[in-house]
Amino acid sequence: MRVTAKAKFQALREAEDLQRRSAVYDWLSAADTALDQEIKASVRAKYPGVYRWVLDHTSIQVWRDSASRPSPILWVNGIPKSGKTTLASFLIEHLREIPSAHIFFFYCKHKDKSRNSFIAFARAIISQAITQNDSLISYVYEEAATYEVWTKSISLLTGSTNVYQIKRR
Repeated sequence: MRVTAKAKFQALREAEDLQRRSAVYDWLSAADTALDQEIKASVRAKYPGVYRWVLDHTSIQVWRDSASRPSPILWVNGIPKSGKTTLASFLIEHLREIPSAHIFFFYCKHKDKSRNSFIAFARAIISQAITQNDSLISYVYEEAATYEVWTKSISLLTGSTNVYQIKRR
């Protein structure tokens, strides 16, 4: 009897966790960075080895070496259509081979509103962080729930749908 109760409790907990995860991902509505990465990998597959040179570049080696890295962020910029995204996708694949590495990335797109704002960037990064660290789900779920309740309350009181939240901790 006790084993059955434990199994039922565990099943309920797993169902609740799944519901929370789903709610968080729905709330975030993040860009599908995994699909972006797959598309860029297929582009790179046409030209194998072309980007290997970047691994020998001194600034990349310094950045990759956690002991001497000045910043954990690698910002790749340049003119449109110069290969930044494909180069970044190569580095992402390379870095994913490091067992302890946590890789977060976002591909900006100049004229795509879902890909050219800080909110889109933050949603994608948070979504990836949750995927790599299950313990973040509860925190993000609570923040999302608080934000939703707060936003709906203010909208009802003011009649405005343009509600912004600034938190001070």
